[in-house]
Amino acid sequence: MGRIMTFSGAGLSAESGLNTFRDKDGLWTQYDASEVCNINNWKKNFNLVHEFYNKRRVQLGTVKPNAMHEYFKNLEDRYVTVHITQNVDDLLLRAGCKNILQIHGQIDKVYCTECGEVYTLGHSEYTFWPCKKCGSKWIKPYVVFFGEAAPKYKNLWQEIATLDKDDIVLVVGTSGAVIDIASMIASKQSLKILNNLEDDKYMDDNVFDERFYGKATHQIDLIDNLIKQKMGY
Repeated sequence: MGRIMTFSGAGLSAESGLNTFRDKDGLWTQYDASEVCNINNWKKNFNLVHEFYNKRRVQLGTVKPNAMHEYFKNLEDRYVTVHITQNVDDLLLRAGCKNILQIHGQIDKVYCTECGEVYTLGHSEYTFWPCKKCGSKWIKPYVVFFGEAAPKYKNLWQEIATLDKDDIVLVVGTSGAVIDIASMIASKQSLKILNNLEDDKYMDDNVFDERFYGKATHQIDLIDNLIKQKMGY
């Protein structure tokens, strides 16, 4: 029996009201990513980093999962499904998804870079307390910064390696600029479906068997019909 692998980016959560890196308004335009999202600069810009991530965390608490997040949950209810996402928000979790791999971390957490202790903040601000386990002040957002190793990429590769002709890959809301998912799945015989807001120079859409351009929540019925045809139910 076939299974489904979803792979998502910021476009998945954009319709919930979370700004993407490319948006011309919102938090990303107020801060320099090289100052607040770079592993080489984060200690130097410690206060600024946490100011930025505190705002993102609080903002996350004001939005809700959209229909595509809920559709991902529906897929998980019907089929063997794994959700691999570049997003650091908790919207898939709040939609009820359980089999989630967040390869860039989770914004609702911080961790001590000295001892590794992880703390869950939810949608609250980090108020600059030291590690409760070792006393270190170097508490970092639990997200992968530019220039930092991403240990869960190996899990992504493992999932791709197991794909076969009976499976489906559904890619939603990612330009391919950070992770070139198209080239990673190009040799796979699975049914490959792409849904992005528009065509993108970083994404080789020729890799995909079916392509849907437009808001993700507007494509659900078309995508679901394809999946039902492939799965046979």
